[in-house]
Amino acid sequence: ERLEALIGGILKGDSDMTNLSEKIELAQKEAFVNDPGVIGRWSFIDLVPAAGDYRDGETQCERKPESLSELYFLTGGESYWIVSGWTKGKLYLHVVELGGDVLCTYETREVNGRTLLFLTCPRLMTRDGKLYGAGTEVFVYEKTDSVARHERDIGIRDKVDYPFTDDPDVHGKWHAVDFLPTKDMEFDPEHPRRTADRLYVKEIDFSPDGTCVRRMKTGERTLRWTKGMVLDDKVLTASEYEIRNVNGRGYLFLEWKSGDYTYGGRVNVYVFAR
Repeated sequence: ERLEALIGGILKGDSDMTNLSEKIELAQKEAFVNDPGVIGRWSFIDLVPAAGDYRDGETQCERKPESLSELYFLTGGESYWIVSGWTKGKLYLHVVELGGDVLCTYETREVNGRTLLFLTCPRLMTRDGKLYGAGTEVFVYEKTDSVARHERDIGIRDKVDYPFTDDPDVHGKWHAVDFLPTKDMEFDPEHPRRTADRLYVKEIDFSPDGTCVRRMKTGERTLRWTKGMVLDDKVLTASEYEIRNVNGRGYLFLEWKSGDYTYGGRVNVYVFAR
């Protein structure tokens, strides 16, 4: 299986590498020290091997990172989504596959009238379902505002106060069989995009009383549901579902609204079978 960047973003001319390490060091958070100059919103502009390789106006990134296309430094070092906090000169990213945080360091520079931030992160790659470290890479951002925000001030919040309407067709337990990166991708039962061991969500169980239990690698959560939607009152997401017939068998297609949606607007889809 080809190497895939875990955080996302592909350098031009990138190829499979041999300098992979299974040893990835986890970070220990330090006490918060404020850095007023970085507070606000930053937009991704490039990905380079090292800060010294950046050339203003010359893009080296073939594909933008899916998870960090926009970056916030929140008041007081607050965490949000995969950013588990920050302190002066350092930012911590949470990696579910590692069960902990990795350390990124940053510096800012003024370049042609723009304030740029160079974020040096461990380069994490997956191959055959296994995570590897592969040196470091630098995400380059341009500051777009200096607004002091809290976590509650950012992200998408769906309407979730819907009354319960029953849907007997969805009652019962469904197990995950595939993950679709986008809603318009086709599902092929014979050739799933992800093997079962790579699926974060494992199953979902719909009860007739309007509650459902979603079981994941890291635990389970009880949510609400109504006909056509699964409702999360904690993170305020309304994920649509539908049952489709594929090759004579019914499959449940359920939107997956993770931090990629809340903070990036991207909706993925899990496919389930009974």
